[in-house]
Amino acid sequence: MKRLTTLLLAALMCVGVALSGVNRTLIAAQSLLTTATTVQQYQNAKKKFQAAKSDPGYVPSEHDRSINAGISKCNRAITAASKNDSSSAKPQMSNTRSSNGNKRNNSTTSAVNVEITGLIIANLDDNNDFVGEVNGPLYVDDINKLYIACTITPLSKTVTKNLRVKLIKPDGTVFREMGKTAPAGYSSEEKVTIKSGESNFLPDRIYGRGRGNEFPAGTYTYEAYMDGRKVYTTTFDIERGSAGAGGGMTAERTVNRPSTTGASATIVTSRIGEMEHDGRRCFAVSLDFDVENCKGRTIKTYAIVKDGDTYYRYNDKIVGTVDESTPQYDSTKFTNVDLYIPLDQMGKFRSNVVTVEVSIDDADGNTLAKKDVAYAFNGQRSGFIDFVKFTDNIEHNGETCLKADIGYTVQNCKGRKVNCYIFALDNSGSFAKVNDSPIADLEMSEVNYEISTFSNTELYIPYSKLRAAGLFGRNVQFRVIVDEDESREDIVSAVYDYSVGGSSTGTNAGSMYDNYGTSASSMTPSAVVKNVNLKQNTTAQGKDSAIVTIDFDVENCQGKRIGVFVWIYDENGDNPKRASDPESGMLYMRVAEPQSNSVAYNDAEIYIPTADLRPYRGRTMTLCVEIDDRDTSETIKKESYTFTVE
Repeated sequence: MKRLTTLLLAALMCVGVALSGVNRTLIAAQSLLTTATTVQQYQNAKKKFQAAKSDPGYVPSEHDRSINAGISKCNRAITAASKNDSSSAKPQMSNTRSSNGNKRNNSTTSAVNVEITGLIIANLDDNNDFVGEVNGPLYVDDINKLYIACTITPLSKTVTKNLRVKLIKPDGTVFREMGKTAPAGYSSEEKVTIKSGESNFLPDRIYGRGRGNEFPAGTYTYEAYMDGRKVYTTTFDIERGSAGAGGGMTAERTVNRPSTTGASATIVTSRIGEMEHDGRRCFAVSLDFDVENCKGRTIKTYAIVKDGDTYYRYNDKIVGTVDESTPQYDSTKFTNVDLYIPLDQMGKFRSNVVTVEVSIDDADGNTLAKKDVAYAFNGQRSGFIDFVKFTDNIEHNGETCLKADIGYTVQNCKGRKVNCYIFALDNSGSFAKVNDSPIADLEMSEVNYEISTFSNTELYIPYSKLRAAGLFGRNVQFRVIVDEDESREDIVSAVYDYSVGGSSTGTNAGSMYDNYGTSASSMTPSAVVKNVNLKQNTTAQGKDSAIVTIDFDVENCQGKRIGVFVWIYDENGDNPKRASDPESGMLYMRVAEPQSNSVAYNDAEIYIPTADLRPYRGRTMTLCVEIDDRDTSETIKKESYTFTVE
C-alpha cells in the first residue's frame, strides 16, 4: 500500500538519502565562496576547495575545473580585499544573478539553536551528477532533477531534531518527496541528528525523476520546520527557456497536452540538409505546416535533437532551436519555416544518424503537432515519414477502398529503388491476413538525389479484405514501411491508427507509436497514473471540499469514454456511506473523452465534499484511483493510497 503523501513510485524517482559519489567538500566550498565577504572567509573557502581533492567523492575529470576556478576566485578576492583594507570585496559565482544565486531572497531564520544559513541548489543528470553551475541560474528546459541541501552554522553540541520540509511550486502545491512520509502539506518529515563542532548539512534531497514538465517556470518557496517551528524560508526562481543551445530553447514545453482553445496544427512537409547559417555550418530542417484557431496568438516551432527517449545535451545544454510566428487568419498555412542547429553542437551524432523532434506549440505551451525527422552524417541509409492521410470510400480498380496518401523522405539511396508499403495489423500487432496473404499495398519509386522527398504516394486497401479480416468499422493500426528494394533493408517503419469505414473526407493519421523498425504497440487500452495529490479543507466550486488532483496518461483510448473514479475506504476495507448510499458509497468521478490515441491529462481534479470526510477525522483511510472504459466497464488502471483525514 502506498502513502498518498508521496508520489507514485514508478512515476517520480525522488530520494531523500545522501548522494553517493558527490563531492560534499566541493559543495561546501562553493557555498562558503558564495557568502564570503571578508579576507578570513575567503581564506576559509580556499581551504575547503583545496580539501575537496581529498573528499571520498572526488573525481578529477569532473571536479578539478570547479576546484581550480574556486581557488582562483578566492585568491583574487583576497588580494582585492587586502589592498582595499576592506571586507566588502565579494566576487560573484559564474552565471549567478545575486550573491545567493537564483534570485534567492527574503531569507529568514528564527532564533533557535539550529541556524540554516543558505541553500545549495543544482541540476542533476540521470546519474545524479551535477550539471552546470551549483547555485547558478535554473531554466525549465535544462532541468533534469533538482538537488537541494541546507547549510547550517556549527553547533556547540550534538542535537536531534524533528525536521519537516516544504518545497512549494509556483501554483502553491507542495512537491512531494518519494521515500519520505509526512503530514499533509509537507514534502517530507524525519528525525535528523546534527553533530557538533563543524559546519554541516541537513539531509540533501533530489526532486523529480528526470523527465520534462516537472518544474514549471516561476518562483519556488523552500521552508524548513524544526520541532514544529518554522526556522527557515527562502525563494528561488526557475526561468523559462534554456541557458544554451545557441539561444535555442526559449520556452517551457508541455508535450501531448490537448489545447483548451481548439487550436490544431498539421506538419505537411519536412525538408532536411546541411547549410551555412550566420557563419556556422548547420543542420537545417524546413517545414511547411497548417495551423487552425490560432489567429493573433504566438505559435512556436521547435527542432530538438533526441538521444533515445530524452533530449540530447551538449556541454550541459539541450541542443535545439525555436522559431516564433503569429498566424493572421483562423486557418493559416506556413511554408519554408527554417530551423538551424549548429553542427558543432551535435557531439556524438556528427558521425552517426541523428533524430530531431520537430513540433509546433501554441501560446499556452500545448503541443499541437509533433514528429521525428532523421539525418545521417555517416553515409548510412536513413529516412522518416512526413505524413499519412487516410480517406474512406475511394473507388480504385473496381473496388471500394481505404486510401492512404503518404509522404516520406529518404537519404543516401541515390540510384536505388525504394518501396513504400502499408500493412493492416491485427489485434496482436501482427500483419493481418486473408487467405494467408497480408492485407497490404505498395508502390516502388526511384531515388534520384542524395536526399529525396516523395509526397504523392497513394496506396489502397480494399474494404472487402478489411471486412474479411474483421477489421471494418473498427479502429485499426497500420504499419507503414519504406525499404530499399534490392536488400529489403528497412529504412523507416512506423505505426498509425485509423477508424476504418468513416466519412469520405480525408483525415490525418493518428498517433505514431514507434519508429525505425521497432515493433507495433498493442491496441489494448492502457493507463499510467503519474501523480496523485490530495488537498483537504479547501473550497471548490463554492463548497467546502477536498480536492484530488491526478496526472495520468492513456493509450489506445481514442474515441472511448474514460471514467476516472476516486473511491474512499476505511481502515477495515469498508466503503463508508455504503449503508445509506448503496449504489455508490464514497465514490466520486469524472469522464474524459480522448481525442487522439495517446493523451496526457494533467491536473484532473475530483472534488470530495468535506462533509463526507468529516466523520472520519484523524482516521487512516484508503483512496483508490480507478480508470476504466465506460462503454465496457472494464478497468484499465487501479491504484490505492492511504491518507489521514484532517
